[in-house]
Amino acid sequence: MTKEKQAIVLFYKYFSSSSSSSSSSSQAIERWWEDPKDNVRKLYMWHENNLSSSSPSSSSDKISSLPIGRIKRRHLPLVGRILISTEGISGTLSGSRKDIETTSSNIHDYDDTGNEDNDSSSTSRIFQDVDWKISYESSTSGQLFPDLKISIVKEIVSTSGLVNVNDIPLETGKHLSPEEFHEILELSSLSISLPSIQSHHQQQQQQQQQQTKEVVMIDVRNTFEHDIGHFVDPRTNMKAIDPETTTFSSFEKFCEQNANELRDKKVLMYCTGGIRCEKASVLLKRKGVEDVNQLSGGIHRYLEKYGNDGHFKGLNFTFDKRVAMKPNFATKSYEVVGRCVECSDPFDELCGSRVCTVCRDLVLICEKCRTRSKTLREFHCKRHAAWKSCYFSFLEIFDQSELEEQQRVLRILRDEASVERGNNKNVRRTLTRQINKAETRIREIKEDCHLIDPNAPRRCRSCQEQLGTVCDGKCWGFWKNAEVTSNDDDNSSKVGKIRMRGRRAKQKHEAEMEFLPESTPSTITMPVNGIQ
Repeated sequence: MTKEKQAIVLFYKYFSSSSSSSSSSSQAIERWWEDPKDNVRKLYMWHENNLSSSSPSSSSDKISSLPIGRIKRRHLPLVGRILISTEGISGTLSGSRKDIETTSSNIHDYDDTGNEDNDSSSTSRIFQDVDWKISYESSTSGQLFPDLKISIVKEIVSTSGLVNVNDIPLETGKHLSPEEFHEILELSSLSISLPSIQSHHQQQQQQQQQQTKEVVMIDVRNTFEHDIGHFVDPRTNMKAIDPETTTFSSFEKFCEQNANELRDKKVLMYCTGGIRCEKASVLLKRKGVEDVNQLSGGIHRYLEKYGNDGHFKGLNFTFDKRVAMKPNFATKSYEVVGRCVECSDPFDELCGSRVCTVCRDLVLICEKCRTRSKTLREFHCKRHAAWKSCYFSFLEIFDQSELEEQQRVLRILRDEASVERGNNKNVRRTLTRQINKAETRIREIKEDCHLIDPNAPRRCRSCQEQLGTVCDGKCWGFWKNAEVTSNDDDNSSKVGKIRMRGRRAKQKHEAEMEFLPESTPSTITMPVNGIQ
C-alpha cells in the first residue's frame, strides 16, 4: 500500500496600505488599517475556529460572536505555525493533501466583512493575491510539527521596528522571477525587461552599463541555513555572501558595514520563500545601494523550476521535521556543501541536539567529532569558536584552577569586545555573566571540593537534563514530540512557563496580551517561527 503524501503549504502576506491601489485586495487592506487591532483579533479568532474544528465557517461575524475563552485545544488534523501581526501573516501548515488544500482555500476566501458569497468582489478578500507554496512529502514518517500554534506577534519578520510595512512597496527591491534570477547568473542577460520605447542605441548603452556591474548574491537567511545550502555563482564558483546573522534583526548591522562596498554592484538577494527579502532589500536600499533585486518566491520556487540543474547547491532548510530538502526529490545524490565546524569534513546534517552552548544556534558536528565525548562535551558555532576553551554551560567537571583559567580568557575576550568597533554591549554582557558564573562555582568548590565530578554525564543545553537517558536533545522547537496539556491550566501557570522559556517567549506573550482580552487563554505562546 502506497503511503499517503503529506502536504505542506508556506504562505505570507504583508498588509501594506501604500500598495492598495494596485493590489487585488485593495478594499480589504484599506478596511484592515481602519482598526488594525480589532482586525488582528478577528483574524486570530478566525484561524482558531477554522483550524480547530472539523466544520469551518467563513463568516468573521460568527467568529467574533464566539465566547472568548471557550476555545479548547483539540486533536487537530493540521500542524504547523502561524504568526499574525498588524503588518501581516506568515504560516507553514502540514497535513493531508485534502486538509491542506481545503484550509488554503478557506484562508484565501477569508472575508472580514462576513460576506459568505463566493462571488463577492475580490477586493474584499485580503488574501486574494497570496502565493501559496504547496509541496508534497512522502519520505517523512509522522507529523512535521509537534502541534499547531497560532501566535500574535509585533512583526512577522522582526526588524525591531526599523521597517514599517507600508514602506515595503515603496522601498523594496526589484522582484525577479526564478527564470530572471537564473538568467542573470547565467550571464545571458543583465538587463531585465528593457522598455520597448527606448531606442536601440539606448538599450545597447543601458545593457553595456549594467553588464559592467559586478553581480553579488546575498543570502539573508540565518548562518546555519546558509551553511548547508546556498547559491553559487557559476562564473566564479563563489558562494553567496553570508551576513552571519543569527536573527534577522541583526541584518541592518550588515547593511551598515557593507553598503559602501555594495553601492556600485548589482545585488541579488534571496531567502527561503521571499518574506525576509521584502524587508532586507528595504534596509539595504536605505544605505544607498540602488540596484537591489530579490528572488520572488525564494529558494522554494527556484528549486521547483530548476532542481539539481540550477545554481542552488546543497540543502534547503525547512523549519520542520524534514529539517532540509534536497534540490530535487527524485534525485538521491546532491552536492554536500556543509562542513563540520571541528574537522571541516563534508557534513550537512543539522539536529536539535547539536547547538552552540553560547547562542543555541544549530551547529554542524560530524559523528567522528561527536564521539570525542571527553574532549568535546559542548559545541560552539563558528561565531563563538574563540570561546571554545572558556565558555561552558555546565561547570561540574572543572576544578578551581580550570575555572580560574576560564575566567582569565573570558576577561581578555571582554576587554577585546570593549575596544572593537561596533556595538558589542550584548557580547560584553554575556561574557560578564559567564565570569560571574565561574566565580560562583569556585566559591562552591572551596566550600565542598566533592562537588567536582569529572565523569559527570553530558546534559542537554535546552532542558538541562542528562543526554541519552532522560533527553535526546530534541526537546525544543519543531524537533520535540507533541505535548498533551490540560485545558484547565490557569493563566498564571502559563505565564510562569513563558518566563522559563526566555525573553522571546515573553515578548510574544506581551504581544498577544496587547490584542486579546485578558479572559482569552494564553495557550499559544512559544512558536517556532515559520520563517520563509
